[in-house]
Amino acid sequence: MYSLQEIIHHYYPISEQSFNKIEALVMKVEMPKKTIVFDPKQYEPKFYFIAKGSARVYVVDDEGNEVSYILFLEKDYLLSFDGYLHQKPSYEYIELLEDSVLYELNTEDLKYLYETDLELANFGRVLADKFAYYTESRFIDRLSLSATARYIKLIETYPEILQRIPLKYIASYLGITQVSLSRIRAKI
Repeated sequence: MYSLQEIIHHYYPISEQSFNKIEALVMKVEMPKKTIVFDPKQYEPKFYFIAKGSARVYVVDDEGNEVSYILFLEKDYLLSFDGYLHQKPSYEYIELLEDSVLYELNTEDLKYLYETDLELANFGRVLADKFAYYTESRFIDRLSLSATARYIKLIETYPEILQRIPLKYIASYLGITQVSLSRIRAKI
């Protein structure tokens, strides 16, 4: 399990003074596997860091299928950008895939910290930059790499993911069926 300080310094080194400001507003929470942290049916003004556990982001398509498009592990953060930016319910679901320990922060408190502390504002910018890079990289990979290449890149980048994330979610994340994923895995 990671401490709040380890997670924050993973993204951006902040001073003890700035860390104390954020630490004073964070609450450590434990949530069981299958908890829906963000749900399109309700607005949740929350931001979470994963200290222990994993999660996925998914939408439900027109045919009722769950389509996973982001997988999270420790040190990652969970946030509904629609909720954060527009104070309305998320358009996606964020579900915990393991029993998890999270650091929870109210998004209004987070915005206040960004407005009043330059180091924390820079920390927030780095979080946004990394997410923008991740999103662009996923988009380009989806357009330019074969399913096999996407799978290989995923397991090279996150080798522990196969032991922790169910294959049906990995297949969905890769944009393929579970049968296709089984064929790819058999070839490698």
